[in-house]
Amino acid sequence: MKRLLVSVTAAAVVAVPSTAHTAEVSDVPVVGTAFDGTVHAVEYHDGVVYSGGDFVHAYEDGTRHDRTHLARPRP
Repeated sequence: MKRLLVSVTAAAVVAVPSTAHTAEVSDVPVVGTAFDGTVHAVEYHDGVVYSGGDFVHAYEDGTRHDRTHLARPRP
């Protein structure tokens, strides 16, 4: 009986159809600043905004810049 239950369960898992998800991707770069991780702090000092967090790159107007944990995006 256990063998039959395992066989029926395995057949049910295999028989479930998978659905592919698609998303439209734009070829236009994002305008503005983005990060490849989490920003935990934002500080404004002497007219400059600084961002700190768990990221290694900042993206400004679609261009990637190496910025490990601290970034000063352009105004």
